Amino acid sequence: MLLPDSNRRRLCAAALCTTLLYASLSAQEERAAEEIQPAAPGKQADVHLEMGKMWTFENPPLAYLEKEYGFKPNEKWLNSLRLASLRFGQGCSASFVSPQGLIMTNHHCVRDNIASVQGEHNWIRDSFVAKSLDDEVKLPRLTVQQLIASRDVTAEINRGVSAGASDEAVSGKRKANEKALLVAARKEHPDLTPQVITMHNGATYQLYLYRIFDDVRLVCSPHLQTSHFGGDPDNFTYPRYGIDFTFCRA
Repeated sequence: MLLPDSNRRRLCAAALCTTLLYASLSAQEERAAEEIQPAAPGKQADVHLEMGKMWTFENPPLAYLEKEYGFKPNEKWLNSLRLASLRFGQGCSASFVSPQGLIMTNHHCVRDNIASVQGEHNWIRDSFVAKSLDDEVKLPRLTVQQLIASRDVTAEINRGVSAGASDEAVSGKRKANEKALLVAARKEHPDLTPQVITMHNGATYQLYLYRIFDDVRLVCSPHLQTSHFGGDPDNFTYPRYGIDFTFCRA
């Protein structure tokens, strides 16, 4: 069956475009392959890929820091770093950035809290800046936790656990030991909140002691169009072009 002239012309045009596109992509691939050819023998590419490390405060990678950067942090520096690092609300992190309790965190970590107090204003859309301490707005039901101290309690958690005991018996004994640890910690440190943290899938346990700040106030927050630029995917991208920050005060 013969196609009408108009349809034949469309098919020919589509085939031509496909051919040209394929040729263009092939040429780009060839150029890219030429650009990433390995360095000639005897030449060393001057490239250093730094992936960083994830580490806990009680186990800093001191040897790594010294080898990679020639930096040997002392105990005072490490304590300062720990005391400046915060748990913010439910599942976020933050940092103290001034001696007056100023805190910096991500805008998306405070967005719901701002929505609960903005009333007729719409600070999420239009931004908020407190011009004085009196203008700062309290964010209800928001807490910030500061890690004051920690210690290894692996031996205490595993005390009385028999080698041949069932999983149920082991779990029950560990829970009882943890409960006793927390009771003792609350008695010894009435102003702090203790928590037993499981490390390395149960290989070790740490007792963390937190100071809780429950008076947290909004200081400065950008408008949503800049703080959420790029959407949630950009939250996991670097470099990033959204101004995803908010200042609060404890």
